[in-house]
Amino acid sequence: MKGRNIRTLFALPLFSVGDKSMPKNQDSPWLMNDKWRTSSIRSDAKTNMWLVLPLTVVWNLLAAPLSFVVYKEVVEKENYFLLVFLPFPLVGIGLLFWSVRLLREWRRFGAAPLLLEPFPGSIGGHVGGTIDIRLPFNPHNRFTLTLSCMQCFEIDSDGSRTMHEQAQWQDELIPQVDSCPTGTRLSFCFDVPKGLSESDAEQTGERYNLWRLNVRGNMPGTAFDRSFNIPVYATASNLET
Repeated sequence: MKGRNIRTLFALPLFSVGDKSMPKNQDSPWLMNDKWRTSSIRSDAKTNMWLVLPLTVVWNLLAAPLSFVVYKEVVEKENYFLLVFLPFPLVGIGLLFWSVRLLREWRRFGAAPLLLEPFPGSIGGHVGGTIDIRLPFNPHNRFTLTLSCMQCFEIDSDGSRTMHEQAQWQDELIPQVDSCPTGTRLSFCFDVPKGLSESDAEQTGERYNLWRLNVRGNMPGTAFDRSFNIPVYATASNLET
């Protein structure tokens, strides 16, 4: 009996959480994205910061000595051909400013997660929720939220393929601003029309759809700017009959 039970166990089909063949994922396709397992959605701020910081360090380590070589060759030897390398240090300076801004923004505001309600957002219904920001509450702080349904596709230009985005639908609103235990809470609710494209959970290939929520706040010091890639589907439970 024990051996038969073991064979029976190994005969069972094995599913991964992101497997389309799982019955639960067929009814809830957003579960194929690891970041959409719960209604708490993180922005891309931390990912961007950890991508830009190493790039800045490596670029400037290479560009700094290059700038001295270019200066010496151009000024002392009049080798003006090397002026083509002049933008490299300038790009490094731009990356440095970008890195500092991302680091300051993260240190000031923290993760600022989005709590979607309903989850997922509903085409033909609503996309709403709250965002808690590590920022002392100030009723004079102003924020703007932009919700976009984007179509992403590859374009072949001069032998190189690049991704482009085109907005299928977009709306903007001013959220309600309140105090919360962590500082400031933004509450919002978009009315989303029917007939729009659903989010693609995997977001790979030559063409896919995504929904993006961008949040911007202007206040003294470092400005708040976060983007959230969110699941929005034609969920029957939220559709109007």
